[in-house]
Amino acid sequence: MSKIQLKPMVSVVMTTYNHYPYIREAIEGVLMQKTDFPVELIIGEDCSIDDTRKIVEEYSVKYPEKIKPIFNEKNLGLLKNYKNTLQAVSGKYIAFCEGDDYWTDPLKLQKQVDFMETNLSYVACFHKYQEIEETTIRNEVLPDIEDDFIVTKINFFKNWYTKTLTVLLRSESFYKIDVSNYQNPRDTSLFYELLKINNAMCLNFVGGVYRLHKTGVWSLKEEKERDLISYITIEEIYHNNPEDEVVKNFILRILNRILEKPKFSTYKILFLKTKSFYFKRLLVKRFLREKVNLLKV
Repeated sequence: MSKIQLKPMVSVVMTTYNHYPYIREAIEGVLMQKTDFPVELIIGEDCSIDDTRKIVEEYSVKYPEKIKPIFNEKNLGLLKNYKNTLQAVSGKYIAFCEGDDYWTDPLKLQKQVDFMETNLSYVACFHKYQEIEETTIRNEVLPDIEDDFIVTKINFFKNWYTKTLTVLLRSESFYKIDVSNYQNPRDTSLFYELLKINNAMCLNFVGGVYRLHKTGVWSLKEEKERDLISYITIEEIYHNNPEDEVVKNFILRILNRILEKPKFSTYKILFLKTKSFYFKRLLVKRFLREKVNLLKV
């Protein structure tokens, strides 16, 4: 007699590409979760050229009731793979863990679901995390909070309270948000749109590790490159939400760092990527002022 398959309470979304050295640890971090509810792990394997797919296949055969693999026939790229994997979720809640990160607390999901089930107004909850570079875990715990902390649309950009691996959000809230206006959607855009619905909570426990490595999407990029990516991502948020002064001021701080010693190519990239009239005009003014100052020398 076959077992009755219960609908999962949590769908864990894991996207992976060329994560062979890390993917086992990521999967094991999900499998070790101790919960009083069903959990499914959906793995979007994006046609890796290393042995990542073999490991995903191994685990999906061993745990068919828990793991739902999606093996792309061709490489879709980060964003398309992410969207494609999300289409398979069926849980009341969605959690994330990319294939190069991992969870460390076996009660992570239980703690987060317990909070969300008793605090119905919150759209999501996060938790603290550590960072690992190569094989060394950094001592610093992020974010630097000593108690549960309410994350709002206003304070979200004043301090960075989350990484994707820490998030648990309500599926119903996720399906309410519209990111179709975004050409460069990232986790920042997702969290911002969620916080427009209602607040989130950062819970005071360490639940996972964010990996820093040279092939990561973000982790060990140069500061200038990170600033440029941040500018492009957050400027698009401002373009879609021009009334938000907090976002505008945050972008101005990033822009000032980028333009400390600008090259013409930097202005060109920024102008081409900028969507809002406000920042296009600001870039033109800054560029012209720079040229005038050079002529005076």
